[in-house]
Amino acid sequence: MEPPAALLSLADADGPIGVAISGGSDSTALLMLAIAALGPARLRAATVDHQLRPAAADEAKSVARLCARHGVAHEILHWQAPDLSGNLQSKARDARYALLADWARAQGCATVLLGHTQDDQAETVLMQMARSAGLSGLSAMNGRVVRHGVTFVRPLLDTPRDALRDWLRDLGICWSDDPTNADARYTRVRTRAALKHLAPLGLDAAALSSMAARLRRTDDGVRQLLADWAQAHTRVVAGDIVLDAAALSRLHPDMARRVLGAAITFVTGAPYPPRGRDTLRLLGGLSHPQTLQGCILYPLGDTICIGREPSHAARSEPIPPGQVWDGRWRLDRPLPDGAHVAACGPEGLAQHPDWRALGHPRLRLLSAPAIWRESRLIALPIDPKDTSWTATFCRDDFPHWLLSH
Repeated sequence: MEPPAALLSLADADGPIGVAISGGSDSTALLMLAIAALGPARLRAATVDHQLRPAAADEAKSVARLCARHGVAHEILHWQAPDLSGNLQSKARDARYALLADWARAQGCATVLLGHTQDDQAETVLMQMARSAGLSGLSAMNGRVVRHGVTFVRPLLDTPRDALRDWLRDLGICWSDDPTNADARYTRVRTRAALKHLAPLGLDAAALSSMAARLRRTDDGVRQLLADWAQAHTRVVAGDIVLDAAALSRLHPDMARRVLGAAITFVTGAPYPPRGRDTLRLLGGLSHPQTLQGCILYPLGDTICIGREPSHAARSEPIPPGQVWDGRWRLDRPLPDGAHVAACGPEGLAQHPDWRALGHPRLRLLSAPAIWRESRLIALPIDPKDTSWTATFCRDDFPHWLLSH
């Protein structure tokens, strides 16, 4: 089997390339194709052990041995699940991306390869259809997506799983089968079974994946139009998105929904935008403050501000020096002993009596990063007069972000 073009295109990329490998057939084949396309010395492999199955640790060790045989550096990442209630698969997926992104940055990898196949793409299309998804949802998985500041690439979206397994058998390479992939309690497993019954109607994995690719091209065009609109009608102010209210009202409701959904995920760093119907509901009530998915949207003059909901920012964990607070802010110098970063909140504003002179609305300041020693405000980095500490908003510009997410 020849490496796909998406892998070969990385040959001239700078730095090492990460590979996420679970030990299943798809990611194992991805590793072998990446070795053929890029060479083992360029690769860094990681296996996430979610510690949800007793056999997972042994499977991760088996992957480590495979990587060692082929000269690929490998590391096992462990997820300590804080809560096993609710949608466990979703929690595990989000944790996997976060762990891989942290690991990739430590390895100097700007890109991490994922082993999603044509079959995964087709299953995603059917699942999105069941949710009455719009254009973006029916476009299914993108071949390239940015999460936590790292680019994740899916080179195998046009490759059938059976073809990968046949190739691995020819190479004499074994893989592990996760028993949860046959557990009918999970929606994706039931969808996979349904796909087999749809194939005689022409709705097989290849057809659904091809449809998703065509819709993705259309969706990319819409993203470009919205990014051009955002370039003209939005700006980022101290971590908030500020939109021209009149220009927003002239957008088609579905386009306005997409802009608001993107702005909310930009501000919060959430992996997915809020549900479309929830965002559409907001459009009719932007004359007064509204909250959704950890954001607060409120009118300010002839603009609409989209900022971090203060109560959500206040719940963000205090951080040690050098790390990103609330997924958005990085302090530009170390903290003194005994100090920490947390939201300013009403307590901070009470200790900063001239906050009105800063030129920011109260709601923005409430969620701004502040330097504390116990309950005493030491500094408010958003204050331009306070040069003792400065905080950098570490996200791309919003129009560019619209294109890449």
